[in-house]
Amino acid sequence: DPAAPAADRHGPKPASAAPTYHIVKRGETLVSISKKYKMTPRALAEANNFRTWKTRVKIGQRLALTEEQK
Repeated sequence: DPAAPAADRHGPKPASAAPTYHIVKRGETLVSISKKYKMTPRALAEANNFRTWKTRVKIGQRLALTEEQK
C-alpha cells in the first residue's frame, strides 16, 4: 500500500535490531551500563571477558552487550 507509512511498508524490525555494542561515555560504569540494557553487571563483564564486574571502563571503550559479540 503506497499510502502506508514507511515503517509499515517494510514490516517490523528484526529482533537483531537491538544494539550489540555500547560505547562508554563519561561517568558510566559497568553497573550503570548494565542497568541501561536490563542485564546484570556480571553478565556484561562476562560478555567482555572481564575478570570481575568491578572492572573500570574507559571513555570510548566498546563493550559487547551479548556473549556472541566477544
